[in-house]
Amino acid sequence: MITDQHLAGLVDLVRQRYPDWEDVAHPGFAADELAYKRAAAAKAQAQLSRQALDDLIAAEAFDDCLARLERLGNDTNLLWRRVPSAGDTAVLNHPHLDKATFCTQLRNLLHGDRPAPQRLQSFSDYLASHDLPNGWPFPTYFLFLLHPETELFVKPRAAHWFLRYVGETAVTVTTPPTADTYARLREHARDLLAALAEFGAQDLIDVQSILWVAHRESRARAGRLDARGQVELEIPPAS
Repeated sequence: MITDQHLAGLVDLVRQRYPDWEDVAHPGFAADELAYKRAAAAKAQAQLSRQALDDLIAAEAFDDCLARLERLGNDTNLLWRRVPSAGDTAVLNHPHLDKATFCTQLRNLLHGDRPAPQRLQSFSDYLASHDLPNGWPFPTYFLFLLHPETELFVKPRAAHWFLRYVGETAVTVTTPPTADTYARLREHARDLLAALAEFGAQDLIDVQSILWVAHRESRARAGRLDARGQVELEIPPAS
């Protein structure tokens, strides 16, 4: 549950970066955090739509599918890609990747009929069973861009901070991704979206951006403390 205290603490942290922040339309915040994510989401929704992926798979254009993922991954700074073989998109460069199977599994992740947490679990199980890189950022990045009204981008350290911030102690964000952990994260994120409506938040792009700024500012305050130490110091953040 998102309390008034949680909300006030997040706003306080955002205002450490943007002192005159009143809502998500703040020019600096929108330019730094929102504009490029919304542009990437629009591009992803066109290039990775259900029809687009079905057409690529039917045409066996698997290299094109992977190339689109590479380009979309490079359109934001959300994924760590400095070392391609070890970064968040490492699966795309894996020497034993079966491109046809992977593209089909990706299509099912993004557009399958089951709830997103179950689709994420199936994608994670597929990667694990084939000894492929299997972290949180890659699958949730594309879920987030394709469905920002309902799905959340998960970077484990920031996600762990968010869970502890809202008092969630029963769940930890560990690799590989699981349906239960994602469902819990998404539930809290949706609760926060509702609470942030008074600040103009419309989707989880707004929520993720606020959480990212708050997380970074919390780390700046807490110095080199680990995630547990940061939360113990910062909940509730001083207003």
